[in-house]
Amino acid sequence: MFKGVLKLRKLSTRDLCFMAMLVAITVGLSALSGFLRIGNMSKFNVSFISVYVGAALFGPIAGGTIGALADFVSWFINPTGPFVPVFTAIEFVNGFLFGVFLYHAPEVKKNFAITAVCVVLCVVFQYVVNIIRTYFLAHMYMGGKFYAAFISRIPSTTIMAVVKIVVIIIFEPIINRFEKIVFKSRS
Repeated sequence: MFKGVLKLRKLSTRDLCFMAMLVAITVGLSALSGFLRIGNMSKFNVSFISVYVGAALFGPIAGGTIGALADFVSWFINPTGPFVPVFTAIEFVNGFLFGVFLYHAPEVKKNFAITAVCVVLCVVFQYVVNIIRTYFLAHMYMGGKFYAAFISRIPSTTIMAVVKIVVIIIFEPIINRFEKIVFKSRS
C-alpha cells in the first residue's frame, strides 16, 4: 500500500509552478486564519487544504516542502514574533504526513474504506504533532503558566482534527478527478 510513496519523482516546470501556486494559496489561507480565533491561544487554521492538495498530488516530500515554505513565507510577510525553526519543521512534518498517508496508487484511492483509514491515521499523527507543538509553544511563551495555555488549546486542536477528516474525505474524490485531468499528459 505504501510502496513507492517516499520515492521522489521527476518534477517538471509545470509541477514546480503548480507547487509554487500552492505555497501562495497556503500563505493566503494562513493569513485568513488569523481572523479565525477564539481568544489568544485558539486559532483555526484552514491552510492545511492546499498543503494536503500538494501532498496528495506530488507526494510526501513535496507536501512537506510546500508546508515549510508557506510557513516561512507567512512569517516573512507578517512576522508575529521571532522566527522559530521548530514550527517550520512541524509544518514540514504535517505536509509530509499528508503525503505518506494520502499519496497512493489509483487502485488504493478507489477503495473508500482504505482512504478513510488513511485519512484518520494521518490526522491522528498530525494531532499528536500539533499537541507537541502546542506544548512547546505554551512552555516557550507562558513559562510556568503553560498548563493553562496547553489545556486551552486542546479543544481547538481536536476540532481542527475533525474538520481535517471531514474536509479531506470530501476532497479526496475531487483530487482523484483533478489528478487524472491535470496529469493525463504524462501517461
